[in-house]
Amino acid sequence: MHKVTLLLALCALFVLTGCQKKAPTSDSTPPKLHLSHWEKNQSGGQGAQKTIYPGGQTEVQHDWIGGSNKADITVFGDDTEGVTKLEVSGSGMGHCQAGEGSNAFFAPDPLPVSFPKQTETVKQGYVKDFLAIHLDALMANPSCGFHQYGTDKPLEYFMTTGTWTISAHAENCCGGKTDGTFTIAVK
Repeated sequence: MHKVTLLLALCALFVLTGCQKKAPTSDSTPPKLHLSHWEKNQSGGQGAQKTIYPGGQTEVQHDWIGGSNKADITVFGDDTEGVTKLEVSGSGMGHCQAGEGSNAFFAPDPLPVSFPKQTETVKQGYVKDFLAIHLDALMANPSCGFHQYGTDKPLEYFMTTGTWTISAHAENCCGGKTDGTFTIAVK
C-alpha cells in the first residue's frame, strides 16, 4: 500500500511540475499564456476553475486571495514543444486601509500596489511542457506603502479592493516569445 501511495505522489509531482526534457532543435510556434483561478462557491469553498487568456479580465473577492483552498491565482506559460522561461509581474491601483475594524483609517484616494517580477526558468538545453507562477501570496493584502493622513505618524496601508494588471512573458527554446496582460478586479 505504501508503494502505491508513493507512486501516486510521484506521479502528481511530475504532473504539477511539468515534464523536463531535452530542448528540440526548432520550434515554429510561440508559447501560449493563460491565467487560472478557482471561483468561490456558495458554501465558501472552491467552485469552478476559471481560465483567462491574454487581454482578458476576471474578478476575485478580496477575502478569497491567499491561504490554502482559495483562489490559487496562477499564470501558466506552455508550448507543445516546451518552454524555457516564464516571467510575471503585477501592478495595480486600489482602495487601501490601515488598521482593522473601528480603528481603520482609509486612504482618501486610490493608491498604487505592485509585486516584483517573478521568474521561472529551465536548465540550459532543456524545456518543460509548462511553467507556472502562483500569485496568491503576492496579491494577498498587498502594501500600499506608508502614508500620513491626519494622524501623528505615517501608517502602512494595505489594498482591500482595486484592480491589478498582471504582465506575463514566456519563451521557448528557439526564439519564440509571447507577452500578455491580464486584468484582475479585486472586489
